Amino acid sequence: MNGSYARSRLKAFVTSIFCFLTLIGAYVCTIILLANRLGYALSFVLTLAIGILAYVGVIEPLAYLRHGVDYSLSTMAVKLGCRAPVILNPSTKGYAGCVIGIFPHLRFIVINKRLLNELSKGEVEVLLAHEVAHLIERHNLKHVALGLLLTLITAIFIESIALWSMWMSFVIIILILYTRRHERDAAKIAANAVGSTKYKEVMKKIDELSRGRRSTLLNAWYKITHPDIS
Repeated sequence: MNGSYARSRLKAFVTSIFCFLTLIGAYVCTIILLANRLGYALSFVLTLAIGILAYVGVIEPLAYLRHGVDYSLSTMAVKLGCRAPVILNPSTKGYAGCVIGIFPHLRFIVINKRLLNELSKGEVEVLLAHEVAHLIERHNLKHVALGLLLTLITAIFIESIALWSMWMSFVIIILILYTRRHERDAAKIAANAVGSTKYKEVMKKIDELSRGRRSTLLNAWYKITHPDIS
């Protein structure tokens, strides 16, 4: 399995390099062909896209890989419908679980290691089912795409500070609603996979275990972006 993961990482690097070169080429063409406000706006967004794709698509996933892949949980993820390596996060704070990466072969599920000692195997499966749903639906990629689209609109059309202030309030609301929709969709998919009653019971338990370990700000974000599952 180590060899297959090594090949996957190599494929991811090739994919990433191709994407970056394409964006850089578009950036240069934009500067040359559109030396006006539109061109400057597009070049700004392309520059931002290169930075975001580099971090979200390559740097962050490779940083998590140093913790190593848990093969038993990865096998469980395959049974849930997704061939994605599962990595254990040794941190005792923050997320119970999340999905890292946007590029094929460099997308991982990350589970808080501490929870493995507090949950049964069946309960861990419920958490995995939720994260597998995020990965299958490509929610990370959709978030990045929406963020870049909103940035492009801002760069092209928003000129005054007053309009910018109103627009940014609108953007925040859009991002919150978009995140809630993704969480709701992931919850539905996971509940169908493991059973609605079991899903609700386990996710409530996970939230109770994780709530005290999150910061006040992170708890507030969870409350806003995660719909009530009761």
